[in-house]
Amino acid sequence: MFSSQQLDEILKNLQNQLNTQSQGEKKPKFFNNNNNNNTAKLTTTQILAILALLAGTLEVTSVVIDRDQAVQLVLSGTLKK
Repeated sequence: MFSSQQLDEILKNLQNQLNTQSQGEKKPKFFNNNNNNNTAKLTTTQILAILALLAGTLEVTSVVIDRDQAVQLVLSGTLKK
C-alpha cells in the first residue's frame, strides 16, 4: 500500500500532468473552459478511484450499458494485503 505522503505526491503529479496541455491541443471534457483555466474538475473521490485502479487495488469486474447508453463500471478490490 501507499503511505499518505506517497499518495499526496502521486496526486500532485497527476494534477500537474492533467494541467499541462499544449495550447494547440484540445482540452479533455474534465477541464474547465473558463478563461484558459486548465484546472481539472476531478473530485477527490474520482482521483482516489483512478489511483486505486492504477495501483491495482481496484479492478473492473463488469461494465453495464443500459438501453439509454448510460455506462456503469463495477469495481471491486480488497483492503487486505
